[in-house]
Amino acid sequence: RACERFTGDPQPRRWLIEGVFPLAKAALVAAGGGVGKSFLLLALAREVAAFDGIWANAPTLFGGTLASQGVAIYVTAEDDAIEVHNRLNALGPIPEQLYVLPLPDAGGAVPLFAPDPATRGPSTTSAWAALEQQLTTVTGLRVVILDPLQPLCALDLNVPENAQFVCSRLATLAASTGASVIVSHHFAKREASTPEQAREAIRGTGGLVDGVRSVYALWNPKEEQAKAICKALGEPFERGRVVMGGVVKANGRANLRVT
Repeated sequence: RACERFTGDPQPRRWLIEGVFPLAKAALVAAGGGVGKSFLLLALAREVAAFDGIWANAPTLFGGTLASQGVAIYVTAEDDAIEVHNRLNALGPIPEQLYVLPLPDAGGAVPLFAPDPATRGPSTTSAWAALEQQLTTVTGLRVVILDPLQPLCALDLNVPENAQFVCSRLATLAASTGASVIVSHHFAKREASTPEQAREAIRGTGGLVDGVRSVYALWNPKEEQAKAICKALGEPFERGRVVMGGVVKANGRANLRVT
């Protein structure tokens, strides 16, 4: 009975980023091409690995405060080692607890999810099994980022069954490691200027959005808004100078402020 199962005060939710990405849960970051989500995700991984755990020193990322520190793993299916190296140099000293795997320099992206040869239903691959086995042995793991999802998935994500299967495996990995598991994904269309429009713009079935605990979207504001923000910040205006972001879906308490 519920009155026996749930007694006393509820256990507090643990966060990677307060109100944005919970620990031990799967999350999605979505944006159009060229907005900068890969750079922001690499910056997130770096900050998690570099953070000293002192609240007063916690940086702000994705509109929230970094709340956890430890080992961070960033797997990129699109950027090669040269591009990753340039980005890391731009971010500052590379912390010891950061692991980055550029798949183009490791033989290319290998599907983690694919149709089962016998049933044609959704299934995981040997690459997923190997990755899952390795990640569960990492002590102090706080975040795993797969950027982006599409090259790592040979399933049609427009099919609800496939999207739900992928999300369930990501959620299981998050639960078994205790880390935030974040995948990035693209918009199907570029036009979005509100959180509601950004949620609708995410490529694939709604099962992908519904299947994860949190979805954070990034979008380009309209030119008039971008100019006003640049003026307020004392920055020269140019296209792409300003990007808006916010949580567009969450289960439970969340930071819904657009930043």
